[in-house]
Amino acid sequence: MKTKTVLLASNLYRPNIGGIENSLYHLSLSYQEMGYEVIIFASDISPSNDIFPTVSEDGGARVYRYTVSKYSGLYRYIKHWINGTKLLVQIRKTHAPILVISRYHLICVMLKLADYKNYIYLVPGVVKNQNSGENLTISGSFAWRFAKSLEYKFNDFLQRRALSKATRIGVFSNHMRHQIEEVDRRFEAKIFECKPGVDVERFFPLATTDKFPLPTANKRDALIQAPSDSKPFVVLCVGRFVKAKGFEYVIRSLQYIDGAELWLLGDGPDSGKYKELIAQLSLGGKVKLLNATPRPEEIYRLADCFVMSSVYEPFGQTIIEALASGLPIIAFDSNIEGVTTATSEFLTDENVMWVKSVEASAIAEKITTLQKLSNEQISKICQKNRDKAIECFTWNSLANALEDQNKLE
Repeated sequence: MKTKTVLLASNLYRPNIGGIENSLYHLSLSYQEMGYEVIIFASDISPSNDIFPTVSEDGGARVYRYTVSKYSGLYRYIKHWINGTKLLVQIRKTHAPILVISRYHLICVMLKLADYKNYIYLVPGVVKNQNSGENLTISGSFAWRFAKSLEYKFNDFLQRRALSKATRIGVFSNHMRHQIEEVDRRFEAKIFECKPGVDVERFFPLATTDKFPLPTANKRDALIQAPSDSKPFVVLCVGRFVKAKGFEYVIRSLQYIDGAELWLLGDGPDSGKYKELIAQLSLGGKVKLLNATPRPEEIYRLADCFVMSSVYEPFGQTIIEALASGLPIIAFDSNIEGVTTATSEFLTDENVMWVKSVEASAIAEKITTLQKLSNEQISKICQKNRDKAIECFTWNSLANALEDQNKLE
């Protein structure tokens, strides 16, 4: 019997850390369970400048990487495209994948150049909105800002091409569907909605009654800023340090709260800005910046609540990781002015404490409310959120949904 092959493609893959890299890995595991040979296609970009082989194995999948030029500018883009397209042609001729899923707009363009007839573009975000000046902090010299403006326009153009050429367009929310339709109404017929997954065996809660048994207690104590005997209420935010994530509001909220500490897990261009704000507000003993990690589940298990402070978010992988980890969740109401998120599409009052205004004091009010709850009340929230994650967000469901859409062609 001929082996059926699925190709999962993006510009980055592990050991790079991010939601897209995570999705490729878990989809790979699901498709292997379904009997597919899995090919993962990505660049050789490394977070620590490691040199990767062109072909390797990861979790049972075969990983192909194309070389990205070390030079900058137009030459880098040209080599990027040429090397990637050549490798995609090789994969098509050698493996003849029957299901092709791309998670990056540039890869969609490469797939077309490599003569792939059918592929699904599973959109991580809409460039027009996600990379706009409203959602990213763009500072520096005029030349730098001009270059960033050109880069934004170029990526917006490439994504429009990717959307137009894809056979089907997968989105994680109705909110994202509307954004793509605003880019071009002609894409409407190709769009379908699906839900991402979360590994509930990886993201799980600790029992409230013995939340910090050794050696976990030692790790929590090592991270806590306050004196170890104070046992602060730990608030967690996870994501890229950019304006759209709204982390500045959560930092400022610590001015109004006693007995709490904020952990910001991630990295990004606004890291320096956050450090300046923390120093300015004298919050050095109450706010801690943690570097991005390939094992964020360990940090979720050490926290007492999760704050989803994004003012722009197509979906939000971190919020379902918090659900699976059984954390109480605080989030901006998707319906208030200044907030463009999909949170209220898939979560209800049972799972989230909604913040009704984009203000630090409003976030502080909700955190203070959680601080006052009993262990029994927290346990009930934990179980409801955990049950929601198990019921609604599995990688197998996403893998099946993408396979079904592919069969429609």
